[in-house]
Amino acid sequence: MSSRTESLWRATHQLRSFTPLSSDALADVAIVGGGITGLTAAVILSRAGKQVVLLERDRIGSGETGNTTSHLTEAVDGRYQRIAKDFGAEGARLVAQASRDAINWIERSICGAVQCGFQRLPGYLYTERVWDLDWLADEFDAARVAGCDVVWEDQPPVPFTTEGAVRWNNQGQVHATAYLDALVAEALANGVIIHDTTRGVGVHYDEPCRVETSSGTVRANHVFVAANVPVNNRVFLHTKIAAYRSYAIAAEMAPPETQALLWDTDDPYRYTRWQRIGGATYLIIGGEDHKTGEKVDTDACYGRLLTYARQRYGVSDIAYRWSGQIIEQADGLPFIGRNPMSQHVYLATGYSGNGMTFGTAAGMIVSD
Repeated sequence: MSSRTESLWRATHQLRSFTPLSSDALADVAIVGGGITGLTAAVILSRAGKQVVLLERDRIGSGETGNTTSHLTEAVDGRYQRIAKDFGAEGARLVAQASRDAINWIERSICGAVQCGFQRLPGYLYTERVWDLDWLADEFDAARVAGCDVVWEDQPPVPFTTEGAVRWNNQGQVHATAYLDALVAEALANGVIIHDTTRGVGVHYDEPCRVETSSGTVRANHVFVAANVPVNNRVFLHTKIAAYRSYAIAAEMAPPETQALLWDTDDPYRYTRWQRIGGATYLIIGGEDHKTGEKVDTDACYGRLLTYARQRYGVSDIAYRWSGQIIEQADGLPFIGRNPMSQHVYLATGYSGNGMTFGTAAGMIVSD
């Protein structure tokens, strides 16, 4: 297997770096985390005239946004039949609407003015297993009741036979780091102060709140902890979230006549799409998810993805391979909103495999 162990996004679009925090600072809002959630919130808040200081532990885009496969979709991993059962029909409708609003925000607020590989296309949840058809039909019904624009199809646009599929119309995709770069550019233009390689070691609920780092303290009226795993309130979240490792490969190959976002019903499931970058088109396949720490043979995980790519799509070799850590929730929905321990500290985590969509929604919700 000849490939580069680096995400396709980081390899094809480099993000700028910033100086670390070196002294104390003041802000209306301090944001901890420089991925899609934190930067979305920084842009929205700065548009409203707020003074924002954003702190990133490593480099902008070095976290999970840089390791995504960058699907933008209403087809949530928590599944609508489960959400409707646990949170009611209105709860399921709100999840679909929030996901749809997030995709629209990405397209209209950022990608309408900047080239970042955004594209509208359908998404298909399909099965190759006849025994999954009843479950898939139930998901189709639940998604339709939740307000999703869904259609049943016997065969999605893949070069192998399936048993059936649910098509979500008008979904999206984007080049992850190119999109982050566009967010960074607007945030800076609006006066947001960004410090990377600045690790937050504690959030204190004083008035004003304090974000403590090893090189200084940021005092702010409000704090938004937008890191993949929040640095605050770990006791509250300990039994409600779990970390999973997910893997991805990218192979250069000619695109199919009909491109789409694709997800199967296997366990662990695989997710597939294409992205044109420069003069090349890449097939991107992710999957082989497992609880963090449960497996150590990462080459075997990549190898199974390559075997799947060869059998289903005729891939001969891959150009890039990478992995990321996703956070699963106990009830199928992310935690977004006020920290129960403070009136002025907010958090967002637990996006499962919907980080680009839920991360954007979290930035919108918390900013509001």
